[in-house]
Amino acid sequence: MPKNIEIKARIPSKQKVENYHNLLTQSCGQAEIIHQHDTFFNTEKGRFKLREFFGDEQKKKEPELIFYERNDENGPKLSDFIQVNLGNKSEGIKEVLSCAYGVKGCVGKKRTLYIYQNQTRVHIDEVENLGDFIEIEVCLRDNQTEDEGKEILINLSKYLDISNDDLIEVAYLDLL
Repeated sequence: MPKNIEIKARIPSKQKVENYHNLLTQSCGQAEIIHQHDTFFNTEKGRFKLREFFGDEQKKKEPELIFYERNDENGPKLSDFIQVNLGNKSEGIKEVLSCAYGVKGCVGKKRTLYIYQNQTRVHIDEVENLGDFIEIEVCLRDNQTEDEGKEILINLSKYLDISNDDLIEVAYLDLL
């Protein structure tokens, strides 16, 4: 199962959003804009969602089913996940999963994605009804330890000047 080390933080001001975009463009290059809608389903463990993509630029992106387990704790945390591309079958699958498990909630967002050093995904998210957030995911390689991933994440967090006071423990869904 693939693993990430990740943090998520609230961005306290539009000026800080702009600062993040400027710093990330300097260190990562051009960003990709992604419009996503996540439908979360009830589960006994972890989180399970259908991710759909919207907008003209998203027509080539296939919907995904994503299951992940992650402790709700402040600071860097390990996330184990499984991700499956669905092709064009999302509507039928969404209906089946909604009937079988029930919908826990939905989250819509505009995500600006930067790739840092070919291993780390940095998202600046405008989340509907919640505001602006930054999320950093260090995708661990097979031969890489959790501590090595945390070191990358901590160094990038310092570079971006992410305050510990702005870190959040939970998924966007839990904040709604």
